[in-house]
Amino acid sequence: MEDEDMLDMFASDDEFDKQLAVEKEKREQDVQKKKDMLKKTEDVENTALKDNWDDKEGYYVSFVGEIFAYKYRVVRETGKGVFSTVLCCVDTESNETVAIKVLRSNEKMTNDAKNELALLEEIKKNDPQNTKHCIPVYKSFIYRGHLCIVFPFMALNLRDTLHKYGAGTGLSLMAIQSFGQQLFLALHHIKKLGIVHADIKPDNIMLKDQNSSLIQVAPLFLRHA
Repeated sequence: MEDEDMLDMFASDDEFDKQLAVEKEKREQDVQKKKDMLKKTEDVENTALKDNWDDKEGYYVSFVGEIFAYKYRVVRETGKGVFSTVLCCVDTESNETVAIKVLRSNEKMTNDAKNELALLEEIKKNDPQNTKHCIPVYKSFIYRGHLCIVFPFMALNLRDTLHKYGAGTGLSLMAIQSFGQQLFLALHHIKKLGIVHADIKPDNIMLKDQNSSLIQVAPLFLRHA
């Protein structure tokens, strides 16, 4: 090792501390460079590596404990549809449970999702306090070539609720009136923005938990009117 790279064993205490500080700063810079390189690698589609991450249909294969975007820890997979997989994750910074929609590795599906994401952002912009009963989008990012969209986690949908609490009897008239009013409020809100929801059904009407009487409409299949 060259003399200029070595700590001078005969240096004064002040000089020695300065040398240590320089070495520490250099190490921290090296660590940050490695982190930046890793992020660039994750954000760029690498066709050669996709086979290690995706199944043959283009769905991303996650595992419990995996960290998305340096903060979202995968708890479990909650569903899979034609366009995406939905993961239940924990935000390790806020400890909030969130849902992450991971789009399939398909160019057309990704482009459609990006268009839908723009509508989600518009809905959120025009309802900053989230009083219109539309599930808000938190953020989006690219992870290993897949578009990922983060939403608050909703434990139940209306179909689950009907099967679990209304089997044989249905829901109470009061519950139906409450859910109906909230649904119409959500649809009226997006209609004013020139947006239509093309897939209203019990599966896309969500509840935070079994004790909640407030619904949120899942923002799926949104289109400009």
